[in-house]
Amino acid sequence: MNQLSLRFKIFFVLSITIVTTIIIGVMGVSGLANIKQKLDFANDKTLPRLFNALSAQSGFRRLTIAQYRLMTSDNDQDKRKISEDIVAYKKDLDEGFASGLAVAAEARVAAWKSAETNYKGWWEASLVIQKLTLENKDKEAFDEAKKQRLLRLEAEKVFDDLVVKNIEGSKNDQLEANSEYNQTRVYLVSITLIGILISTFLAWAIMRSLLKSLNNTVEVILESTNQVAAASSQVASASQQLSQASTEQASSLEETASSLEEITSMISK
Repeated sequence: MNQLSLRFKIFFVLSITIVTTIIIGVMGVSGLANIKQKLDFANDKTLPRLFNALSAQSGFRRLTIAQYRLMTSDNDQDKRKISEDIVAYKKDLDEGFASGLAVAAEARVAAWKSAETNYKGWWEASLVIQKLTLENKDKEAFDEAKKQRLLRLEAEKVFDDLVVKNIEGSKNDQLEANSEYNQTRVYLVSITLIGILISTFLAWAIMRSLLKSLNNTVEVILESTNQVAAASSQVASASQQLSQASTEQASSLEETASSLEEITSMISK
């Protein structure tokens, strides 16, 4: 690390930060896409399947209640009205079966077909009961209703199982979506923390390296300064000695000149 240039160190830290950010962004987008896919599946498949199962269950119960109302009615006009309602209810239930089978999961197609088989068996018996009721043969109608009871109970059980299976499927889809969300969150938090730790460590290492380099530089400068100061002191001392020598030499020259003047004077005399 100490041998690397400052520019490379800074570039490396920035690269780690950018790469971490890109990874977080990619994983975040990917996680959101998976969650959206789960939500779309729940909206397009799971909810319609559950709705169809509940509609079929409630439609069958509405038919059984309408049949009971028909059998207990004393008014012929009411009986005709109830018979018309039964026909309309059956039409809605048949359409519900068609819709349910069209969007049913492969694992639940058998349950839908089983429910349809039980419902048709009940309906065949119901046609006989309706005919006897409209002919005012109440005793025979009630006798047939007693025979039909097992068919009704079996059909209701199959419808209940169908609803339960679709509810379980909806819960499983919800659990998968929650699992996907939690997994994505863990990944994002983990990568974020790892990126922060790596960036912090590299920044600390670079700052430590820079401070060490600065300290070394300062020590070198201080040492050079001390050397320069010592050299300056030596130069000053030498200058002082030179000045003293020059002064002494000048004094000697003055004495020599004075002696020459005396000699010249003596020679003149």
